[in-house]
Amino acid sequence: MNKHKFIIFSIAVVLILCLIILRKNILTVRGNSNSSNNNQFSLSQLNMQKLDINLSYENKKIKFNLPIGMKNNIYYIPLNDVISNFGGTLTRTNNKLNLTFNSINSFIDIKGNTYMENNKTYNLRHKIFLEKNIIYISMFDFTNIFNLKTYWNEKNSEIDFYKNRENILIDSSLDEKKAALIRLEDVTAGGAYNSHDTLEKLRIITDYLYNKHAVFHVAWVPRYVDPSKNIDNNLLKNYNMFNADFLFTLDYMISRNGIIGLHGYTHQYKNTKSIDSIEFHMGRKDTIPEDTEYAEDRINKALETAHEFNINCNFFEAPHYAILPPQMKAIEKFFNYMYEPYSENGGLTECKNIIKFNESNRKAVYVPTPLGYVDGANDCKNMLNKIKKMDNNSTASLFYHPPIEFQYINLNRNKNGYPTYTYSINSPLHQIVDEFEKRNYKFCSIDTFVNKYK
Repeated sequence: MNKHKFIIFSIAVVLILCLIILRKNILTVRGNSNSSNNNQFSLSQLNMQKLDINLSYENKKIKFNLPIGMKNNIYYIPLNDVISNFGGTLTRTNNKLNLTFNSINSFIDIKGNTYMENNKTYNLRHKIFLEKNIIYISMFDFTNIFNLKTYWNEKNSEIDFYKNRENILIDSSLDEKKAALIRLEDVTAGGAYNSHDTLEKLRIITDYLYNKHAVFHVAWVPRYVDPSKNIDNNLLKNYNMFNADFLFTLDYMISRNGIIGLHGYTHQYKNTKSIDSIEFHMGRKDTIPEDTEYAEDRINKALETAHEFNINCNFFEAPHYAILPPQMKAIEKFFNYMYEPYSENGGLTECKNIIKFNESNRKAVYVPTPLGYVDGANDCKNMLNKIKKMDNNSTASLFYHPPIEFQYINLNRNKNGYPTYTYSINSPLHQIVDEFEKRNYKFCSIDTFVNKYK
Protein backbone atom coordinates (compact mmCIF):
# COMPACT_ATOMS: atom_id res chain seq x y z
CA MET A 1 0.00 0.00 0.00
CA ASN A 2 1.51 3.31 -1.06
CA LYS A 3 1.68 6.35 1.15
CA HIS A 4 -1.27 8.11 -0.55
CA LYS A 5 -3.63 5.13 -0.15
CA PHE A 6 -2.56 4.69 3.47
CA ILE A 7 -3.51 8.29 4.30
CA ILE A 8 -6.95 7.88 2.67
CA PHE A 9 -7.51 4.58 4.52
CA SER A 10 -6.50 6.18 7.84
CA ILE A 11 -8.88 9.11 7.35
CA ALA A 12 -11.74 6.72 6.51
CA VAL A 13 -11.13 4.70 9.68
CA VAL A 14 -11.11 7.87 11.80
CA LEU A 15 -14.38 9.08 10.23
CA ILE A 16 -16.07 5.72 10.86
CA LEU A 17 -14.95 5.77 14.49
CA CYS A 18 -16.22 9.35 14.90
CA LEU A 19 -19.61 8.39 13.44
CA ILE A 20 -19.87 5.43 15.83
CA ILE A 21 -19.06 7.66 18.82
CA LEU A 22 -21.46 10.35 17.62
CA ARG A 23 -24.27 7.86 17.04
CA LYS A 24 -23.98 6.70 20.64
CA ASN A 25 -24.70 10.25 21.74
CA ILE A 26 -27.61 10.90 19.38
CA LEU A 27 -31.21 9.88 20.05
CA THR A 28 -34.02 10.52 17.63
CA VAL A 29 -37.65 9.87 18.55
CA ARG A 30 -40.25 10.28 15.83
CA GLY A 31 -43.71 8.81 15.37
CA ASN A 32 -44.28 5.74 17.53
CA SER A 33 -40.69 4.62 18.06
CA ASN A 34 -39.75 3.00 21.38
CA SER A 35 -36.48 2.95 23.26
CA SER A 36 -34.64 -0.36 23.14
CA ASN A 37 -33.44 0.33 26.67
CA ASN A 38 -36.92 0.15 28.25
CA ASN A 39 -36.51 -3.40 29.52
CA GLN A 40 -33.32 -2.51 31.39
CA PHE A 41 -34.71 0.68 32.92
CA SER A 42 -36.08 1.20 36.44
CA LEU A 43 -37.23 4.42 38.14
CA SER A 44 -35.06 3.50 41.12
CA GLN A 45 -32.09 4.45 38.94
CA LEU A 46 -33.39 8.05 39.13
CA ASN A 47 -34.36 7.81 42.81
CA MET A 48 -38.04 8.13 41.86
CA GLN A 49 -41.21 6.28 42.80
CA LYS A 50 -43.61 4.84 40.24
CA LEU A 51 -46.86 6.78 39.96
CA ASP A 52 -50.13 5.05 39.16
CA ILE A 53 -52.03 7.77 37.29
CA ASN A 54 -53.34 8.31 33.76
CA LEU A 55 -52.46 11.23 31.50
CA SER A 56 -54.36 12.34 28.42
CA TYR A 57 -53.75 14.93 25.72
CA GLU A 58 -56.77 16.54 24.06
CA ASN A 59 -58.95 13.73 25.47
CA LYS A 60 -56.72 11.01 24.05
CA LYS A 61 -55.08 8.78 26.63
CA ILE A 62 -51.28 8.73 26.49
CA LYS A 63 -49.93 5.18 26.21
CA PHE A 64 -46.74 4.96 28.21
CA ASN A 65 -44.11 2.28 27.64
CA LEU A 66 -42.24 3.73 30.60
CA PRO A 67 -43.64 4.50 34.07
CA ILE A 68 -44.60 7.98 35.27
CA GLY A 69 -42.30 9.04 38.11
CA MET A 70 -42.65 11.03 41.30
CA LYS A 71 -40.01 12.59 43.51
CA ASN A 72 -41.01 14.69 46.53
CA ASN A 73 -44.50 15.26 45.09
CA ILE A 74 -43.05 16.52 41.80
CA TYR A 75 -44.35 14.49 38.86
CA TYR A 76 -41.99 13.45 36.06
CA ILE A 77 -43.00 12.08 32.66
CA PRO A 78 -40.94 10.10 30.12
CA LEU A 79 -40.41 12.63 27.38
CA ASN A 80 -39.72 9.91 24.80
CA ASP A 81 -43.20 8.42 25.21
CA VAL A 82 -45.16 11.68 25.17
CA ILE A 83 -43.41 12.97 22.06
CA SER A 84 -43.77 9.70 20.15
CA ASN A 85 -47.46 9.34 21.10
CA PHE A 86 -48.53 12.55 19.38
CA GLY A 87 -46.36 12.91 16.32
CA GLY A 88 -43.77 15.25 17.81
CA THR A 89 -40.04 14.91 17.30
CA LEU A 90 -37.19 14.65 19.78
CA THR A 91 -33.52 14.67 18.86
CA ARG A 92 -30.73 14.49 21.41
CA THR A 93 -27.11 15.27 20.65
CA ASN A 94 -25.03 14.87 23.79
CA ASN A 95 -26.69 17.18 26.37
CA LYS A 96 -28.81 19.11 23.88
CA LEU A 97 -32.44 18.33 23.04
CA ASN A 98 -34.36 19.59 20.04
CA LEU A 99 -38.11 19.15 20.55
CA THR A 100 -41.14 19.86 18.43
CA PHE A 101 -44.60 19.44 19.94
CA ASN A 102 -47.91 21.32 19.91
CA SER A 103 -46.55 23.47 17.01
CA ILE A 104 -43.77 24.71 19.31
CA ASN A 105 -40.07 24.15 18.72
CA SER A 106 -37.87 24.19 21.81
CA PHE A 107 -34.19 23.58 22.56
CA ILE A 108 -33.27 22.18 25.96
CA ASP A 109 -29.81 22.23 27.51
CA ILE A 110 -29.83 19.33 29.98
CA LYS A 111 -26.54 20.28 31.60
CA GLY A 112 -27.45 23.96 31.95
CA ASN A 113 -31.05 23.12 32.97
CA THR A 114 -32.41 25.73 30.57
CA TYR A 115 -34.58 25.84 27.47
CA MET A 116 -34.72 28.24 24.55
CA GLU A 117 -37.71 29.48 22.59
CA ASN A 118 -37.75 32.32 20.07
CA ASN A 119 -34.08 33.04 20.83
CA LYS A 120 -34.81 33.60 24.54
CA THR A 121 -33.35 31.39 27.27
CA TYR A 122 -35.34 30.39 30.35
CA ASN A 123 -34.53 28.31 33.42
CA LEU A 124 -36.27 24.99 33.91
CA ARG A 125 -37.96 24.69 37.29
CA HIS A 126 -36.65 21.17 37.88
CA LYS A 127 -33.76 19.00 36.80
CA ILE A 128 -34.07 16.81 33.71
CA PHE A 129 -33.07 13.18 34.27
CA LEU A 130 -31.26 11.21 31.58
CA GLU A 131 -30.58 7.50 31.83
CA LYS A 132 -29.66 5.22 28.87
CA ASN A 133 -31.27 7.54 26.30
CA ILE A 134 -34.42 7.73 28.44
CA ILE A 135 -35.37 11.29 29.35
CA TYR A 136 -37.60 12.37 32.25
CA ILE A 137 -38.86 15.95 32.55
CA SER A 138 -41.03 17.44 35.29
CA MET A 139 -44.67 17.64 34.31
CA PHE A 140 -44.70 21.35 35.08
CA ASP A 141 -41.74 22.10 32.80
CA PHE A 142 -43.30 20.08 29.98
CA THR A 143 -46.66 21.89 30.22
CA ASN A 144 -44.93 25.26 30.60
CA ILE A 145 -42.62 24.82 27.60
CA PHE A 146 -45.41 23.65 25.31
CA ASN A 147 -48.15 25.97 26.65
CA LEU A 148 -50.51 23.29 27.91
CA LYS A 149 -53.39 23.67 30.32
CA THR A 150 -54.04 20.99 32.94
CA TYR A 151 -57.16 19.54 34.50
CA TRP A 152 -56.57 17.53 37.69
CA ASN A 153 -59.06 14.74 38.37
CA GLU A 154 -58.01 13.09 41.61
CA LYS A 155 -61.13 10.92 41.77
CA ASN A 156 -60.09 9.11 38.58
CA SER A 157 -56.33 9.49 39.19
CA GLU A 158 -56.06 11.37 35.92
CA ILE A 159 -54.53 14.59 34.63
CA ASP A 160 -55.70 15.95 31.29
CA PHE A 161 -53.51 18.14 29.06
CA TYR A 162 -55.00 20.61 26.58
CA LYS A 163 -53.55 23.16 24.20
CA ASN A 164 -53.95 26.44 26.06
CA ARG A 165 -56.74 28.45 24.41
CA GLU A 166 -56.31 31.45 26.73
CA ASN A 167 -54.99 34.65 25.20
CA ILE A 168 -52.30 36.03 27.49
CA LEU A 169 -51.63 39.60 26.40
CA ILE A 170 -49.20 41.23 28.79
CA ASP A 171 -49.89 44.93 29.35
CA SER A 172 -46.41 46.42 28.94
CA SER A 173 -47.75 50.00 29.15
CA LEU A 174 -47.20 49.83 32.91
CA ASP A 175 -43.42 49.86 32.63
CA GLU A 176 -42.69 53.51 33.49
CA LYS A 177 -44.89 54.02 36.50
CA LYS A 178 -44.58 54.52 40.24
CA ALA A 179 -43.66 51.48 42.32
CA ALA A 180 -46.21 49.53 44.36
CA LEU A 181 -46.05 46.19 46.19
CA ILE A 182 -48.60 43.41 46.59
CA ARG A 183 -48.21 40.22 48.60
CA LEU A 184 -50.57 37.24 48.32
CA GLU A 185 -50.97 36.11 51.90
CA ASP A 186 -51.18 32.71 53.64
CA VAL A 187 -50.66 30.42 50.66
CA THR A 188 -50.43 26.87 51.97
CA ALA A 189 -51.51 23.31 51.15
CA GLY A 190 -54.53 23.31 53.43
CA GLY A 191 -57.22 25.49 54.97
CA ALA A 192 -58.81 27.64 52.26
CA TYR A 193 -56.85 25.70 49.64
CA ASN A 194 -58.68 22.43 50.06
CA SER A 195 -59.39 21.20 46.52
CA HIS A 196 -58.04 21.15 42.98
CA ASP A 197 -60.64 23.78 42.08
CA THR A 198 -59.19 26.23 44.61
CA LEU A 199 -55.70 25.67 43.17
CA GLU A 200 -57.02 26.20 39.64
CA LYS A 201 -58.56 29.48 40.83
CA LEU A 202 -55.20 30.50 42.30
CA ARG A 203 -53.62 29.91 38.88
CA ILE A 204 -56.34 32.02 37.26
CA ILE A 205 -55.56 34.88 39.70
CA THR A 206 -51.90 34.42 38.76
CA ASP A 207 -52.76 34.76 35.06
CA TYR A 208 -54.73 37.93 35.75
CA LEU A 209 -51.78 39.57 37.50
CA TYR A 210 -49.40 38.30 34.80
CA ASN A 211 -51.61 39.85 32.12
CA LYS A 212 -51.28 43.12 34.02
CA HIS A 213 -47.48 42.79 33.92
CA ALA A 214 -47.56 42.79 37.71
CA VAL A 215 -44.85 41.26 39.86
CA PHE A 216 -46.43 39.77 42.97
CA HIS A 217 -45.12 38.18 46.15
CA VAL A 218 -46.35 34.96 47.73
CA ALA A 219 -46.23 34.46 51.52
CA TRP A 220 -45.89 30.67 51.61
CA VAL A 221 -46.45 28.48 54.69
CA PRO A 222 -44.63 25.20 53.86
CA ARG A 223 -46.39 22.92 56.36
CA TYR A 224 -50.11 23.06 57.17
CA VAL A 225 -51.13 21.76 60.62
CA ASP A 226 -54.56 21.42 62.22
CA PRO A 227 -54.35 19.21 65.35
CA SER A 228 -58.12 19.32 65.92
CA LYS A 229 -58.58 17.40 62.64
CA ASN A 230 -55.39 15.36 63.00
CA ILE A 231 -53.89 17.10 59.96
CA ASP A 232 -50.15 17.55 59.52
CA ASN A 233 -49.53 18.14 55.83
CA ASN A 234 -45.78 17.83 55.38
CA LEU A 235 -45.14 18.17 51.64
CA LEU A 236 -41.94 16.16 51.98
CA LYS A 237 -43.74 13.15 53.45
CA ASN A 238 -47.38 13.18 52.36
CA TYR A 239 -47.39 12.00 48.76
CA ASN A 240 -50.73 12.60 47.07
CA MET A 241 -52.22 14.25 44.02
CA PHE A 242 -53.41 17.37 45.85
CA ASN A 243 -49.93 18.15 47.18
CA ALA A 244 -48.49 17.56 43.71
CA ASP A 245 -51.05 20.02 42.32
CA PHE A 246 -50.16 22.54 45.02
CA LEU A 247 -46.44 22.39 44.15
CA PHE A 248 -47.34 22.55 40.46
CA THR A 249 -49.24 25.75 41.29
CA LEU A 250 -46.25 27.27 43.10
CA ASP A 251 -44.14 26.52 40.01
CA TYR A 252 -46.86 28.12 37.91
CA MET A 253 -46.77 31.29 40.02
CA ILE A 254 -42.97 31.48 39.87
CA SER A 255 -43.07 31.20 36.08
CA ARG A 256 -45.47 34.16 35.92
CA ASN A 257 -43.65 36.82 37.95
CA GLY A 258 -44.36 35.36 41.38
CA ILE A 259 -41.69 35.80 44.08
CA ILE A 260 -41.93 33.27 46.91
CA GLY A 261 -41.13 34.05 50.52
CA LEU A 262 -41.50 32.23 53.83
CA HIS A 263 -44.38 33.06 56.14
CA GLY A 264 -43.07 31.01 59.02
CA TYR A 265 -42.85 27.22 58.84
CA THR A 266 -46.28 26.13 60.11
CA HIS A 267 -47.84 29.49 61.09
CA GLN A 268 -48.84 27.89 64.42
CA TYR A 269 -47.47 26.29 67.57
CA LYS A 270 -48.33 23.00 69.34
CA ASN A 271 -52.12 22.45 69.44
CA THR A 272 -53.11 25.55 67.48
CA LYS A 273 -54.18 25.70 63.84
CA SER A 274 -52.05 26.95 60.94
CA ILE A 275 -52.84 30.43 59.59
CA ASP A 276 -55.09 31.28 62.54
CA SER A 277 -52.27 31.26 65.09
CA ILE A 278 -48.86 32.75 65.77
CA GLU A 279 -45.61 30.78 65.58
CA PHE A 280 -43.10 32.94 67.43
CA HIS A 281 -43.04 34.53 70.87
CA MET A 282 -44.36 38.10 71.02
CA GLY A 283 -43.77 39.15 74.61
CA ARG A 284 -47.09 38.03 76.04
CA LYS A 285 -47.77 35.18 78.45
CA ASP A 286 -47.67 32.29 76.02
CA THR A 287 -45.80 28.99 75.89
CA ILE A 288 -43.94 29.67 72.64
CA PRO A 289 -40.16 29.57 73.16
CA GLU A 290 -38.52 32.97 73.06
CA ASP A 291 -34.94 31.81 72.40
CA THR A 292 -33.26 32.41 69.04
CA GLU A 293 -32.41 28.70 68.65
CA TYR A 294 -36.12 27.90 68.37
CA ALA A 295 -36.61 30.58 65.70
CA GLU A 296 -33.62 29.42 63.67
CA ASP A 297 -34.78 25.80 63.87
CA ARG A 298 -38.20 26.71 62.43
CA ILE A 299 -36.61 28.67 59.60
CA ASN A 300 -34.09 25.94 58.81
CA LYS A 301 -36.90 23.39 58.50
CA ALA A 302 -38.83 25.72 56.21
CA LEU A 303 -35.76 26.41 54.07
CA GLU A 304 -34.98 22.69 53.84
CA THR A 305 -38.47 22.14 52.46
CA ALA A 306 -38.04 24.97 49.96
CA HIS A 307 -34.66 23.61 48.87
CA GLU A 308 -36.14 20.20 48.03
CA PHE A 309 -38.55 21.91 45.63
CA ASN A 310 -35.97 24.30 44.15
CA ILE A 311 -37.80 27.31 45.58
CA ASN A 312 -35.71 30.37 46.34
CA CYS A 313 -37.26 32.25 49.26
CA ASN A 314 -36.44 35.91 48.78
CA PHE A 315 -38.15 37.30 51.89
CA PHE A 316 -39.49 36.42 55.32
CA GLU A 317 -42.66 37.50 57.10
CA ALA A 318 -43.50 36.46 60.65
CA PRO A 319 -47.06 35.13 61.09
CA HIS A 320 -49.27 38.04 62.13
CA TYR A 321 -46.04 40.13 62.39
CA ALA A 322 -45.66 38.65 65.87
CA ILE A 323 -42.06 37.93 66.88
CA LEU A 324 -39.56 39.19 69.45
CA PRO A 325 -36.75 41.41 68.09
CA PRO A 326 -33.93 38.98 69.08
CA GLN A 327 -35.64 36.16 67.19
CA MET A 328 -36.22 38.38 64.18
CA LYS A 329 -32.62 39.52 64.21
CA ALA A 330 -31.49 35.88 64.22
CA ILE A 331 -33.67 35.19 61.17
CA GLU A 332 -32.48 38.25 59.19
CA LYS A 333 -29.28 36.55 57.98
CA PHE A 334 -31.26 33.97 55.97
CA PHE A 335 -33.13 36.45 53.71
CA ASN A 336 -32.67 39.50 51.51
CA TYR A 337 -35.76 41.20 52.90
CA MET A 338 -37.96 41.15 55.97
CA TYR A 339 -41.28 41.85 54.30
CA GLU A 340 -43.04 43.39 57.30
CA PRO A 341 -42.87 46.57 59.38
CA TYR A 342 -39.86 46.94 61.65
CA SER A 343 -40.88 46.67 65.31
CA GLU A 344 -38.89 47.01 68.52
CA ASN A 345 -41.49 45.28 70.68
CA GLY A 346 -42.64 42.13 68.90
CA GLY A 347 -45.19 43.70 66.57
CA LEU A 348 -47.14 45.74 69.12
CA THR A 349 -46.05 48.96 67.39
CA GLU A 350 -44.92 49.12 63.77
CA CYS A 351 -42.82 51.47 61.67
CA LYS A 352 -44.50 52.55 58.42
CA ASN A 353 -41.26 53.33 56.60
CA ILE A 354 -38.62 51.14 55.00
CA ILE A 355 -35.88 50.52 57.57
CA LYS A 356 -32.35 49.48 56.56
CA PHE A 357 -29.58 48.16 58.75
CA ASN A 358 -26.18 48.31 57.12
CA GLU A 359 -23.71 47.58 59.87
CA SER A 360 -20.72 45.27 60.13
CA ASN A 361 -22.72 42.71 62.11
CA ARG A 362 -26.19 43.41 60.73
CA LYS A 363 -27.47 43.91 57.22
CA ALA A 364 -31.24 43.83 56.85
CA VAL A 365 -34.05 45.64 55.05
CA TYR A 366 -37.57 45.85 56.50
CA VAL A 367 -40.38 46.63 54.05
CA PRO A 368 -43.79 47.46 55.59
CA THR A 369 -47.35 47.23 54.27
CA PRO A 370 -48.91 50.52 55.45
CA LEU A 371 -52.05 49.96 53.38
CA GLY A 372 -52.75 46.83 55.39
CA TYR A 373 -55.08 44.22 53.92
CA VAL A 374 -58.63 43.68 52.69
CA ASP A 375 -60.69 42.16 55.50
CA GLY A 376 -63.07 40.22 53.26
CA ALA A 377 -64.93 41.26 50.09
CA ASN A 378 -67.05 43.85 51.94
CA ASP A 379 -63.89 45.69 53.03
CA CYS A 380 -62.79 46.46 49.46
CA LYS A 381 -64.18 50.00 49.58
CA ASN A 382 -62.02 50.75 52.61
CA MET A 383 -58.87 49.70 50.71
CA LEU A 384 -59.86 51.74 47.66
CA ASN A 385 -60.22 54.83 49.88
CA LYS A 386 -56.74 54.25 51.32
CA ILE A 387 -55.27 54.06 47.82
CA LYS A 388 -57.08 57.23 46.74
CA LYS A 389 -55.70 59.13 49.74
CA MET A 390 -52.05 58.19 49.07
CA ASP A 391 -49.63 60.98 48.27
CA ASN A 392 -46.28 60.74 46.46
CA ASN A 393 -44.48 60.07 49.75
CA SER A 394 -46.68 57.12 50.67
CA THR A 395 -45.33 53.58 50.76
CA ALA A 396 -47.76 51.90 48.35
CA SER A 397 -47.70 48.41 49.81
CA LEU A 398 -50.49 45.99 50.79
CA PHE A 399 -51.21 42.30 51.21
CA TYR A 400 -54.20 40.34 49.94
CA HIS A 401 -55.76 36.95 50.68
CA PRO A 402 -56.51 35.23 47.33
CA PRO A 403 -59.50 33.15 48.63
CA ILE A 404 -61.49 36.42 48.71
CA GLU A 405 -61.47 36.16 44.91
CA PHE A 406 -62.77 32.60 44.72
CA GLN A 407 -66.45 33.55 44.77
CA TYR A 408 -65.85 35.75 41.70
CA ILE A 409 -64.37 32.91 39.63
CA ASN A 410 -66.63 30.25 38.10
CA LEU A 411 -65.04 27.10 36.70
CA ASN A 412 -66.52 25.00 33.93
CA ARG A 413 -65.60 22.62 31.11
CA ASN A 414 -66.83 22.96 27.53
CA LYS A 415 -68.30 20.13 25.46
CA ASN A 416 -64.78 18.98 24.53
CA GLY A 417 -63.68 18.80 28.16
CA TYR A 418 -61.49 21.92 27.97
CA PRO A 419 -61.36 23.78 31.35
CA THR A 420 -63.02 27.20 31.04
CA TYR A 421 -63.84 29.94 33.52
CA THR A 422 -65.36 33.37 34.02
CA TYR A 423 -63.72 35.93 36.31
CA SER A 424 -65.77 38.94 37.32
CA ILE A 425 -64.17 42.32 36.65
CA ASN A 426 -65.98 43.51 39.79
CA SER A 427 -63.89 41.35 42.11
CA PRO A 428 -62.03 43.21 44.89
CA LEU A 429 -58.63 42.45 43.32
CA HIS A 430 -59.73 43.81 39.94
CA GLN A 431 -60.95 47.00 41.61
CA ILE A 432 -57.72 47.38 43.60
CA VAL A 433 -55.49 46.87 40.56
CA ASP A 434 -57.63 49.28 38.52
CA GLU A 435 -57.35 51.96 41.23
CA PHE A 436 -53.56 51.61 41.33
CA GLU A 437 -53.44 51.92 37.53
CA LYS A 438 -55.56 55.09 37.65
CA ARG A 439 -52.96 56.57 40.00
CA ASN A 440 -50.09 55.56 37.70
CA TYR A 441 -48.69 52.75 39.87
CA LYS A 442 -47.20 49.42 38.84
CA PHE A 443 -46.75 46.35 41.04
CA CYS A 444 -43.04 45.53 41.01
CA SER A 445 -40.52 43.32 42.77
CA ILE A 446 -39.41 44.08 46.30
CA ASP A 447 -35.90 44.76 44.90
CA THR A 448 -37.20 47.43 42.55
CA PHE A 449 -39.46 48.86 45.23
CA VAL A 450 -36.65 49.27 47.78
CA ASN A 451 -34.36 50.81 45.18
CA LYS A 452 -37.07 53.35 44.33
CA TYR A 453 -37.11 54.43 47.96
CA LYS A 454 -33.38 54.54 48.80
